[in-house]
Amino acid sequence: MPELIIGELAQTAIKLSRSGLFLKPAQLEILENLAPNGSFRSLLGVVQLGEELDFAISGQLAGVRVESYKALPVISDFSGFVSITPRGGFLDMVNERPFSLQFPGLFESSWYFDSAKTRIEFDISNDGIQAQSGLVKAQRGDLTAMGRFHLRFPGDPLQTTWGLELGVQHAELLDAFRYIPNTLKEDVRLWLERAVLSGISNESGMVFHGSLAKQADKDEKSHQLYFEV
Repeated sequence: MPELIIGELAQTAIKLSRSGLFLKPAQLEILENLAPNGSFRSLLGVVQLGEELDFAISGQLAGVRVESYKALPVISDFSGFVSITPRGGFLDMVNERPFSLQFPGLFESSWYFDSAKTRIEFDISNDGIQAQSGLVKAQRGDLTAMGRFHLRFPGDPLQTTWGLELGVQHAELLDAFRYIPNTLKEDVRLWLERAVLSGISNESGMVFHGSLAKQADKDEKSHQLYFEV
C-alpha cells in the first residue's frame, strides 16, 4: 500500500483482537497503551492464516507519535523504517527534523533533539518485552549525545530493568540535569540542583543500570555520573 494511517490500522487491529481474532491479550495491551499515530508509507503486509494468525508488516514511518508504556518514552514526530511481527521486530530511526522524547515518571524534563539515528530491536513474548539499541547519535544545536540502551519489561514493575550508557558533549551544565533520572535519591538530586548554578559541560558521561523502580533497594541499581566542567 502506498500509504496508510497508523491510527486507523491500530484501531482495526484492536477491534479484531478484542474479538479474539488477531493479537494475544498481552500484545493487545501494548498496542492500546502505545496508541500510535502517524503514517506508514510504502507499506508491505504479509498475513498467514492457520491455527494461529501470523503476520509481518514493514514500511517507512512519517510523523509518528507513540504514548508512554511502562518505561518506554512518549515519542513525537519521528521518522524511519519499521518491521513488526507478533514476536518482535526492529525500528530504524532516521530523524532529520526536530522531535522530542519524554519519559514520564523517570526524567523530569523532555529531551529535545534536532536529529537522531539508531536501530532498536525488540522481542515480544509472554514474559514481556525486551528492547535494545545500537549506537544512538542525536544532536541539538552544538550538543551531541551518543549512547545505547537495553530495556526489559516483565509483568512485575519491580522487575523492570534497564541499562543506559550516555555521553553528552557541549551542553550547558544545568541542561545536563535533564538526563539524570529521578530514581536518584532525593537528597542527591537536591544537592546537585542547589550546588550547581551555572557552567558548561564540555563532556559528560552517564551509566544507569538495574531496576527502574524508585522503591527498589539501592543494591538493585547503579548510577554513575562524570562531568568535565
